[in-house]
Amino acid sequence: MKELNYSERRLEVNVENYTGAVKNVQHFDLVQLEVIPEPLEKWCDMKGHNLLKLFYENPKKTNFLFQHYVQLTRLMDTIKKLKSQGNDFDFGNNGARVRIMERSLQNNRYCFIEMARKQGDLEDAEHSVLVEWYNWLESNLDLKLDVIIYLQTEPGVVYSRMKSRGRSEEATVPLEYLTALHDTYENWLVNQNPEDPSRKQEVVVVNANQGKEEVFEEAKTRLMEHFKKNRPEIFCAHEGSYVLE
Repeated sequence: MKELNYSERRLEVNVENYTGAVKNVQHFDLVQLEVIPEPLEKWCDMKGHNLLKLFYENPKKTNFLFQHYVQLTRLMDTIKKLKSQGNDFDFGNNGARVRIMERSLQNNRYCFIEMARKQGDLEDAEHSVLVEWYNWLESNLDLKLDVIIYLQTEPGVVYSRMKSRGRSEEATVPLEYLTALHDTYENWLVNQNPEDPSRKQEVVVVNANQGKEEVFEEAKTRLMEHFKKNRPEIFCAHEGSYVLE
């Protein structure tokens, strides 16, 4: 597979945060944008098995199983990206110049898997298998991200939103879990996790304690600013604003 240079290939953006955060990427209604939401339906119905519910009910027993499947489903989306970029300026669906995904393979590796290891929900051998698999993917596939939008949210706010939406799989999730997950995200995206020395993407931190519309507007504005600064050739002026050309 030919590696495209930075000006040729599509921009890869990931929206990162944890359960209950405002991260519906469908709201990024920019021109020539491909949006890939999180494969939640696959996790809740894998041939009749609700893996997400099993994970929350007994994380120590089912963590390896769940993380294994999460990594597989994220890989499926990544493979779609690689197939669509096999030729110069082939930007896949609708000629999209920007692709936004909800979470990433990197998220699984450096956030959820590391948190599970620290909490004792993954045995050393299980952790090693997942890390070995990720390392192989990173060495053999183009997993590059250009920008990470981190929707930074207080655990108490996440917990309140989770209870309000009433998703059955999340009924047993305690505040302590969300607090530990928040700390793991901060270590990875804000404090530069030493276990992820290769991370070079710009991290755009957005205050997601705000209302949904405010979060979307701030994230969209910050994202457009990054595009205009780093890839101005794909923009054109249009009625006082910028759209993807």
